[in-house]
Amino acid sequence: MLLKIFLKFHIKIDLISASVATNINPKGRIGQASVLFGDKLYFFGGRNLNFTDQVFYLNLSSSFSILSPPWKQVTMPIPIPLSDAMSCLSTDGSTILLVGGLSQSQLNASDMLPPSSVYAFNFNNLQWTAQLLTVLPVHF
Repeated sequence: MLLKIFLKFHIKIDLISASVATNINPKGRIGQASVLFGDKLYFFGGRNLNFTDQVFYLNLSSSFSILSPPWKQVTMPIPIPLSDAMSCLSTDGSTILLVGGLSQSQLNASDMLPPSSVYAFNFNNLQWTAQLLTVLPVHF
């Protein structure tokens, strides 16, 4: 029993440490989604010349120079490159939802397509899930 608890603890720590890279300098972009989760301000996707699937954050719990912000990248990217999505945090604070937006066509990079899924990032297990939309809403 003690060994089982020990292994669960180490696996959890390894997953968390493996999923964050430090000292990154993300390229400028537009159309990113953002959400404040605890003391971290997360940024999802966006586009510059191309759409991106990057996820990164700033830890706001301590001060830093705006000339060299301490960006950290989550190495579990969005399942598809996404821009202009709406973001919201679940009521229990465990999950961010990315809804709508645009993605690049795999066949022609100049074509922008609406995604057919809502993407959810769970902060507890650092995993993405996608909920396929069979009927796209006209308005909310």
